[in-house]
Amino acid sequence: MDDDDFFIFTVLQLCLLALLQKRNRQWKWLNRRWWVRPINVARPLYGDYEHLFQELRYNDKDIFFRYVRMSRETFDLLLEMTKPFLIKSNHRAFIPEQRLTITLRYLATGDQILSIALAFRCGESTVRKIIHETCPIIVKVLQPIYLCLPTEEKWKNICRGFLENWNFPHCVGAFDGKHVEIQAPPNSGSLFFNYKKTFSIVLMAACDHKYMFTLVDIGSYGGNSDGGIFTSSDIYSALQQETLNIPP
Repeated sequence: MDDDDFFIFTVLQLCLLALLQKRNRQWKWLNRRWWVRPINVARPLYGDYEHLFQELRYNDKDIFFRYVRMSRETFDLLLEMTKPFLIKSNHRAFIPEQRLTITLRYLATGDQILSIALAFRCGESTVRKIIHETCPIIVKVLQPIYLCLPTEEKWKNICRGFLENWNFPHCVGAFDGKHVEIQAPPNSGSLFFNYKKTFSIVLMAACDHKYMFTLVDIGSYGGNSDGGIFTSSDIYSALQQETLNIPP
């Protein structure tokens, strides 16, 4: 066999291999039990968003508040602010209101992804993807409005509020840490293991005299102490460098 024949033979082998792989992929899809799980096909008839959510939204404002942990007016405002970032070009994608509802339901309950998926009649991976995409959008929209760095005048107002409401002079914030329970990440050892014998990350935050957050630090290991988390945080560094606009 000369070089030309060998080259042609090799190309034919590669083409045959490509055809076999394509056929195997086709058979793999054809042999699936179903394209869409039957319970999810019934989403328009039994899905939470199509029925329960709409009923609560217009007929029971108290349970609606407990369902998504906010009033209908607040939900509508949040939807208006996030909607431009939640629109998908695919006509089969969930609409922005549905994506926001699924995310808020998860945040309001901390329930398992499977439970949320079953209630809304969609796949687990779909719910997980929606939550991972929507949460950063909520942060992106709300952070500049509700967690912007206070001005010097605002710090003075907070200080005045602590004095008048709580009899604390020269106070601009109250700090505390909150353990947010998680599943231990792979190969993380005892980094996230806390004194409550669970795994967590820590939300360290300062609030004003009205319990409103002013500074936050999120994501430290649950095994660390509050003092250690504070001294290693960007908030502490900013305090040391006097870049928080706090009055002298």
